[in-house]
Amino acid sequence: MKKILFVLLLVLANMQLKAQSDNLYYYIKIWGFLKYYHPSIARGGFDVDSFFVKRLPGAAATKDNAAFNKEMKEMITSLGTVPPGNIKQDMLFKPFTRNLDNGWLQKAPLDKELQQSLRYIEENRFQGSQHRYIFSDYGGDTDEPIFSNISYPMPNYQLLALARFWNIIQYVFPYKYLISQNWDDVLRKRIPGIRDAATQVDYEKELIQLIAAVDDSHASNFQIKRGIPVFGEYFPGFAYRFIKDSIVVTSVFADSVNDIRKGDVIVQINNMSVAAACKQKEGFMPASNMARKKLLYSNPLYSLPFRGKDSICEIKIWRKGTVLKKRIALIKINQSFREKVKPALEQYYKETGSAPSDYVFKSAAKGIGMIAAMSISKLYEADNTETKVDSVLKMVREHEQGLIIDLRQYCLQNVIFNKVLPALGYKPKWFADYYSPNIKYPGTLINTHVKNRMATFSRLADPTNKEPYKGKIVLLVNEKSQSQSEWVTMILQAAMKVTVMGSQTAGADGDIFHFQLPGDYQGTLTGRRVSYPDGTESQRSGVKIDIIQYPTTAGLTAGRDELMEKAIEFIKK
Repeated sequence: MKKILFVLLLVLANMQLKAQSDNLYYYIKIWGFLKYYHPSIARGGFDVDSFFVKRLPGAAATKDNAAFNKEMKEMITSLGTVPPGNIKQDMLFKPFTRNLDNGWLQKAPLDKELQQSLRYIEENRFQGSQHRYIFSDYGGDTDEPIFSNISYPMPNYQLLALARFWNIIQYVFPYKYLISQNWDDVLRKRIPGIRDAATQVDYEKELIQLIAAVDDSHASNFQIKRGIPVFGEYFPGFAYRFIKDSIVVTSVFADSVNDIRKGDVIVQINNMSVAAACKQKEGFMPASNMARKKLLYSNPLYSLPFRGKDSICEIKIWRKGTVLKKRIALIKINQSFREKVKPALEQYYKETGSAPSDYVFKSAAKGIGMIAAMSISKLYEADNTETKVDSVLKMVREHEQGLIIDLRQYCLQNVIFNKVLPALGYKPKWFADYYSPNIKYPGTLINTHVKNRMATFSRLADPTNKEPYKGKIVLLVNEKSQSQSEWVTMILQAAMKVTVMGSQTAGADGDIFHFQLPGDYQGTLTGRRVSYPDGTESQRSGVKIDIIQYPTTAGLTAGRDELMEKAIEFIKK
């Protein structure tokens, strides 16, 4: 009898939690809708966070749909009357609507009266020139409160973080329609974990998975504070890079007992293929695609998928034609390990384009020049007279057979528009459509360049060289190419005949915007939708590539730049 009673109580408790989660699901959606549509909130001057926290207990505690609907109608009434609007559609700015999803406003469990109230707000939504919660500038920031002093657990503020971020994606993020998971399902899935997170570590585990679900490489800037307990305290004592679904050891810096050698190819981790091991960790690494995730995994600060809470890792290695199985000891992080990992970390940043190359321009081969995109960007920023940049670009013309532009690193578009293209005898052409969040209809986007695209390009300088450069031009790209590097690739593809060589780029084009979450957390997301003129997005898939080329194990081990070698070979043909 006691066992039956226990089971019944357990079932009842689960039913209550399920009912509360359902209430929270709709409460978060309705609160977010009001935040972005209701004029009293959208114009600013209203504490929407306190509003959320104050109303949350009542919404969560309602016992049935009727009580929940009553609570929501009272919440809307408390915001005041919405006057009839006068919404006019500018046909030149016909909105992009693939992200728009307001169908739930007219469905159960919302009753007819609540549906009508929400529909009225949608039809008479905020129409001002500046929305409090939608950025208007490039690199925008709505500067929402971060509540840095919260202690854990604090479920109301933890749920506020979920509500704030989920609705940012629902109404502002330009690529919701490309997210792999259904965004409504993500909300349902994350409510219990974030609500019940008892510690900061539990909270951060939930946050990082929520943000990773967006599939955006710009979101990898999000930093947690408790990385050791979240990801684990045991690290491999070697550095590595991914080649497709294998891992190649590139250096050994703190491993004297496991007989791991430079050039070893790891094909299995803890009885899983490398691909499966990476898949297991993907929910904790924000990125647009797996190519970019793997680049981030190989950062010695992350060291995934090896890093963990277990000091032992079983691996299978391919070494000079022989398969070896090893049970290796991972290293617990301490000050000694931090010192030993520094050179590997510096090398990682150098190789991944996070630091400038040691050259701006060089002769890659006889008659073939090569420009390092980040280095020339830095030179352009620092050179007020621009004479140094001009001197570099003058050397390009001295290499008549071909030019390689290395975009496997960050690059600024200004130097391309103002210097590189004119020096090559070309002027920019229309290369992309650019869609911004629509402050007058949240959840939609508008093509902000429709009116000014021709005016923008007519202001650019004419080519300094009237004769176009006649050599072959090759652009090098891979997973290191992100944001403006992808943007610049598209500029060059449109302006002149180029060959893009390499592998999938990071898939996060254009500018960013900033977001803030309770607990003193901040991050970035892609701010606007970028597409080729034919409508093809660069988000997630990356830029269009003409020749797919990957490094080899032998080349990576030897430290060769095989992509550059292939570009030289292509130019010489």
